[in-house]
Amino acid sequence: MTEALSSQFGTGHHHFSKMPFPTIGDLPWQREQINRIVGLFRDTHLEARAVLMARSHRHAADLILQAPAIVVMVSGDHKVNWEKRLIAKTLHFAEEVRRPRDIMISLELAPALRALTATALISSDKNTLLALSRLNPSTLAQAIPAPEGQSLWLMACRSWRERMERAGAPADLLFDWMAASVSRSAAFTQWREVADLALHLRGRFVTRWSWEKAYSEAEAWHRELAKNKQNASFFRSHGREFDEPLDYGDLPIEEQVLGHHIVALRSGEDLYEDGRAMHHCVSSYAGEVISGRSRIFSIRFGEKRVATVELKQAKKRWTIEQLKGPCNRPVIPAIESVAKDFVALCNQPPQSKVIG
Repeated sequence: MTEALSSQFGTGHHHFSKMPFPTIGDLPWQREQINRIVGLFRDTHLEARAVLMARSHRHAADLILQAPAIVVMVSGDHKVNWEKRLIAKTLHFAEEVRRPRDIMISLELAPALRALTATALISSDKNTLLALSRLNPSTLAQAIPAPEGQSLWLMACRSWRERMERAGAPADLLFDWMAASVSRSAAFTQWREVADLALHLRGRFVTRWSWEKAYSEAEAWHRELAKNKQNASFFRSHGREFDEPLDYGDLPIEEQVLGHHIVALRSGEDLYEDGRAMHHCVSSYAGEVISGRSRIFSIRFGEKRVATVELKQAKKRWTIEQLKGPCNRPVIPAIESVAKDFVALCNQPPQSKVIG
């Protein structure tokens, strides 16, 4: 080794276990290199490691400035003699590997991560950087935001993976979509809502969505959850559980009429799900159903919900109070016929009812 440290540390990094630890600034070039590094990192742990690297070799600061992510990858060792091991790594990089790109590859880092600034990095970013390095190189290169957005982007990436792990899911669940999509939107603080939706949908998550679309869907889903919770509280206040079926008396629970399947909506959960699927407010009629003033049914053709019908009883006869299609639209005449035949069936004496 031709560096000034060779007189202190010998000619090879394999001798470090028996070498004295240098004092900061004991050589002019060390002070110069340290000054290039001080203030570069916001994370004090990373800065301390970077300073040690810079005073270990006169070219180490150049490597750090060209690829700050290297410091994250070599700074996690807190064992005995970690300083000597870090110096050994630094000398190995500076003397034998030399090129930042090759150093990053040796650390399993994607070369594209050279674009990350020192101020964006924190000492716990190692697993996040490794996960990003597993992405398609083109996707990663396009995902890395401008310097002013990198800190929040890395925070969102790190938090997304932690959220998945806490939920017992793979840490990289939809990570490639997330890293690229949140970068394009720059809405870095919205990760939590979208992560919850991703955990809920898993394989049904639509990766064609933009971040804005996913966030909109996540907000709608969270509103549904809140409404679901509110409705559950409403049922409990009336002595019922949200998923507890109500007694519809002599009315059919399921019926076939003119090729359509009619299903009684007897619980809060049934009403809520029908309202969600049909985009109407049938769940707001829960009080009417609990009191017995209304009975509500879903009309389906195959697997598709085509209408919701509300029946009310007057003078011991059931009549159609409301008949609505999706989004409260009017129904076609064929569905009107199904509903009329069904209510006629409901008004037959129990012993004379015949499946249509």
